[in-house]
Amino acid sequence: MKNYLFLCLCFFLLNTEPGAQMRHDTCRYLQQLAGEWRYTNGNDTIRICLRYARYLNTSFNTMDDVLFGWHEYKQGNTVIESIYQNRFMNMSRPDTFSNNSVSIGITMGSEPEYCNDTIKKAYGVITDYSQAKEPKYITVTLNATGTIMTWKQRDAEGYGQFTGATGMTLPREFILTKQ
Repeated sequence: MKNYLFLCLCFFLLNTEPGAQMRHDTCRYLQQLAGEWRYTNGNDTIRICLRYARYLNTSFNTMDDVLFGWHEYKQGNTVIESIYQNRFMNMSRPDTFSNNSVSIGITMGSEPEYCNDTIKKAYGVITDYSQAKEPKYITVTLNATGTIMTWKQRDAEGYGQFTGATGMTLPREFILTKQ
């Protein structure tokens, strides 16, 4: 089941089309999301590291641009969930990643609503480890200066149906500041 979910995540993130002619994401804003991000509210702290990767997807003959990420959620000094220690892993072979080594995948569509000078949006998936590793769909919006990111997430369809998961570990919406 875990491998199936991760495979679905990869197909969703890569946004590939069979038969495409060496297509790639030409939206120049995706790389601006890369880096270390932090949210703090009272005792809650969320750290997110996003790393940019561009690689040849030989299955679909496409050049794919993706942000892979790792997160840590703490309440006070207690770590609720984290795979943050994996943020320096080798990224040369994304096809070898597992949902235990990478928790976030983000891509940017070519649609005007996701790639324009005033609204810089991207979308993807985060793994909620505390909720049976259920995926949460995310939409992130970068401000004009590139230092503030609004993070929104929602449950996938059929959420908890087979796992018994309830709720969401991270807040549904929060503001991250680039570090």
